[in-house]
Amino acid sequence: MNYIIHFCIFIIVLIIYLHIQSHFQHALQSDVFELDGIIDNSIDDVLDLKQPVVFRLEFVPTTIEEDINIHALSRTNADTNIYVVEPTNGVRVTSSISSFIKLQDSASSVPYYSDGNELLIKGLSNDIRSRIASHYVNLVPPLLCTTRYDLIFGTDKCITRLQRNVAHRSYFTVTNGTVVVKLIHPEQLTDVKFECIPGSVPDMWCSVAKLETTKISMKDVSLNKGQTLFVPPYWGIIFHMTKDSFMLSVKYSTYMSEMATSLHTCRFWYNNLFSQPSVVPELHKATNVYSTTDNISTKNNVENPEPEEIIKELNMTEDVCIDNVTTDDKNDDK
Repeated sequence: MNYIIHFCIFIIVLIIYLHIQSHFQHALQSDVFELDGIIDNSIDDVLDLKQPVVFRLEFVPTTIEEDINIHALSRTNADTNIYVVEPTNGVRVTSSISSFIKLQDSASSVPYYSDGNELLIKGLSNDIRSRIASHYVNLVPPLLCTTRYDLIFGTDKCITRLQRNVAHRSYFTVTNGTVVVKLIHPEQLTDVKFECIPGSVPDMWCSVAKLETTKISMKDVSLNKGQTLFVPPYWGIIFHMTKDSFMLSVKYSTYMSEMATSLHTCRFWYNNLFSQPSVVPELHKATNVYSTTDNISTKNNVENPEPEEIIKELNMTEDVCIDNVTTDDKNDDK
């Protein structure tokens, strides 16, 4: 009897070990696959090759592009808070959708983008969220544990920071405009230092880095409206967007991938406990921005007040209001 119990334990441990090891494996080649036609069934055999795939999904029951774009959201959720990111320094603040649209139209020389908007997805109607779930029904992996949704968009000629996801499967669907994606093979990122500090990443499965070298080879992928890109774990991603670009992101984790990425998760929550974010006080008018931000910089001894520069951009008109903005200030000397 003991032999049977030991054998069963051995088989269970072996299966878990093989699944965890497969999560860290990646394809040796950096080719990007493109599937013809409309995908209306499971493509697990293609996704398990661990290489990027571009395809189109069957819209069930109706297209989601009509409801998932910035113009549709501005009509129904104009005052909902979103995150605004300055790509150069990764400073992240909150603003409303209506304010971001004004930022897009302001022709600012500094590009901005928005991601980490899972709360915005949760604020949509049940019908829209049900159609989003139906849209990806054939892409759900076995042993599903957690699902995360996100909306990504930006100003004209915006380039996002280098990202790397540890989720079991990550999909990016263009619902409006066009997006150019630069993909980097995991072997090219061995010397790149990534960080997963809350306040600088869109979700706990993502880590970001500043690409300081031009010697890394990248694969350029152009996505048009209606196309979906699958990105395997640990591949680097950089998005080039215009003001019309809009993407819906869906990430899945399984119970096995959760165990495989437990170290990444612990690092995220450790940073969440010990990082000390600074709070930018309530700002109502653009005329008050300069005096307020000067006081903040003096109190915190911050040499480069990037969060305040973003607030100045977002407060270009008197009716733009940002309340209780929170950023992760790495230079806080408290």
